Amino acid sequence: GFPIINAIYGQTHPEYALYLYLMAPISLAILNPLAFVLMEIHKQRQYPQTDMAETRQRFHGIKMLLELAKS
Repeated sequence: GFPIINAIYGQTHPEYALYLYLMAPISLAILNPLAFVLMEIHKQRQYPQTDMAETRQRFHGIKMLLELAKS
């Protein structure tokens, strides 16, 4: 985005391109995880008839891994 912003606002507002470096960590730390959570919520709402046996099997596998990690 830097070359585009610099080409558009380079003459009138050269400091705009520098703000991109401030926005990148905000996007990475806040907006990306939020978007990921919202996509997962959408996926669950779109396909609510997931197989409960498969979900239980995954949960059981995760539970076993946690028990192994504890010992």
